[in-house]
Amino acid sequence: MYATGLAAQRATRADLAELEELLDRAAAATRADDAEAITDINTRFHDRILAMAGNSLLISVMEPVDGRLRWLTRQNEEWPQLLAEHRELYTAIASGDRELARAHALAHVQANYRSTVRHLFGDTDPASQANATGNSGSNSNSNSNSGSGSGSGSEGEA
Repeated sequence: MYATGLAAQRATRADLAELEELLDRAAAATRADDAEAITDINTRFHDRILAMAGNSLLISVMEPVDGRLRWLTRQNEEWPQLLAEHRELYTAIASGDRELARAHALAHVQANYRSTVRHLFGDTDPASQANATGNSGSNSNSNSNSGSGSGSGSEGEA
């Protein structure tokens, strides 16, 4: 997020043109459902923002996690959303507004965190799980008062 703020302050027209080209390529790769291209372009987009920030320490800190970020991108199948977030980052950087760019970067990181958690562990939000199963949050068991009177409620449960 720090890098995005610096990039917003330091971006040249050439830098912005490079990001635009990457976004165009990302859009084509998203339409083609090309995971490998999307992963490569995502990495280049983030690397370009780091380079625009002009902070060599930040670049060296990020290098060791590059492989993990590439892996995470390949796990993310929400590519249209990823592209939309990158477009928002671009717009914020192009505006020159450091705080706006940082806010969009934070939102991007948070969205990707949620996407990664969903991919790795399924939907862990109790409210979403209750809505998906039609359970309004009550702990009632419809089998507890029916049938043989055993009250076990375990018939048909896994």
